[in-house]
Amino acid sequence: MLILEKEEEVEKREKFNGSPRWSPEEIRKDKEKVEKIREYFASKGITGEEASKMILQMRHGKEE
Repeated sequence: MLILEKEEEVEKREKFNGSPRWSPEEIRKDKEKVEKIREYFASKGITGEEASKMILQMRHGKEE
């Protein structure tokens, strides 16, 4: 879900100013990273909305 939001954000930016912040390769790498994180959480028994919140918190902390 987070990735889909990011892809939509890229499309909006491309339409708006022609210079996307995320390249397709960066999005692909980020998708792979999120999948690995989801697999890790699933192995610990954390799934669904709780895992999404934790991933969001991790990514938010990384960006700032």
